[in-house]
Amino acid sequence: MKRRSFPKTTAALALALALGLSLAACGDKPPEDYGIEVEGPKRTSAPAPSQPASSGDAQPEGIVWALEPRTDIEITRSLADYDPLTPGSPSDRLPQKNQLAFFTQNGSTGVIDLSGGILVPASENVEWCPVCGIVGVADHRMFDGNGNVRTDNGHGGRTDGCVYDEAGGRVCWQSIGAYDVWDAKKEWSVGYIVAPVVRIDLLETDELDFPEYLYEGDTEYPVEVTYTDEYILLDLNSGRPVSGQRYTAYEQRGSLFTVQQNGLWGCVDAEGHQVLACTYLELRPFVDGVAAARTDTGWGFVDMDGRPYTAMDFLGAASAFEGRAWVKTEEGWGVIELAKNPA
Repeated sequence: MKRRSFPKTTAALALALALGLSLAACGDKPPEDYGIEVEGPKRTSAPAPSQPASSGDAQPEGIVWALEPRTDIEITRSLADYDPLTPGSPSDRLPQKNQLAFFTQNGSTGVIDLSGGILVPASENVEWCPVCGIVGVADHRMFDGNGNVRTDNGHGGRTDGCVYDEAGGRVCWQSIGAYDVWDAKKEWSVGYIVAPVVRIDLLETDELDFPEYLYEGDTEYPVEVTYTDEYILLDLNSGRPVSGQRYTAYEQRGSLFTVQQNGLWGCVDAEGHQVLACTYLELRPFVDGVAAARTDTGWGFVDMDGRPYTAMDFLGAASAFEGRAWVKTEEGWGVIELAKNPA
């Protein structure tokens, strides 16, 4: 095994470089509603959600809409689902983010709010960037929460983060092909994360033309790294896994992790405690104590005990914010107040 001394950049510096952005000031434009009329609560002929047996109050028949459904758009995701990459990053400077959603129209993606106002028309064709927030797919223009263009320059990406080496039983910081072994003496982000599970195998220097490298202290080892397509919850305070549970996909919002096992979704907290068992066909992150979930009967909303908060027979649903959410019926996508449409 060949070893050599090699100076390297610290993990903190690598992260700072990955987050580096070049921002230029641009003129603002006022948000537009594109002719959408916002209406008050409206009842339709859609089937009524089942009501709690304990409720003594008469409930109105049919869904009570806060915003009448429309069929010319498809809601794809609430921006409330996304955590910013780093507090203070451009993606974190969107105060209206939780009431916005991505929608598709004519094959492109725009941004709409819970009152039906279109902030970014679908013709702009935008997506979410964990560093920059709302950006154009083709031109990488960055938009603020009011639909104003913040810069015409490109946006950053993330190519680093922690991994768990199952061969060595250790946490490593990965950045641009270099793997730095977790060291209690270094300044790590304190907290819990879900990270990819990899296998790091040491090599002789001539085994690969372009090997990656593992660093322990100032010593460099050529390695081959294999990703397993699994994830594990790590405690960065100790540099160890929280438990032996493996997941095939995950999403993080705050201190909760929406995770997938055996093709089904559930939720765990930062210490690995089960919040919801992996029994849902689809599950969005918890926002304000409720999550959009899909079961065999359809979409709806559940609380953190797994109890239905609304009917579970919608054709689609996006995460709720402050008690309001986009849902889909045969009449299209509209907005409901969850409290007015109880299970």
